[in-house]
Amino acid sequence: MTAIANVEMAAAWDGEEGDDWTENADHYDATGQWIMRRWDAEVAIDPTDRVLDVGCGTGRPTRDAARRAHAGRVLGVDLSARMLEEARRRSRLAAGGHRDSQGMWA
Repeated sequence: MTAIANVEMAAAWDGEEGDDWTENADHYDATGQWIMRRWDAEVAIDPTDRVLDVGCGTGRPTRDAARRAHAGRVLGVDLSARMLEEARRRSRLAAGGHRDSQGMWA
């Protein structure tokens, strides 16, 4: 296993910080709409691209990238186990309840 350089930050994001962001994910997604619109307009993702979303949180950008790179691979990673769990849940909902087809999570 890789050593974590900033143990305090990892503990916060896999603890209270991650819990807060997970519990308020809809709010944070809504307040970041302008960022996502700009990201959609300016970030080129082709159907066969490979995308790595570092700090994916509850996975909105990862799911958006997965839709655009539908024949490629998309991986979302985050320090927060709870946020990753929520990202997987939201991905299943976006896929109509089927297996996680909107991205991979680590």
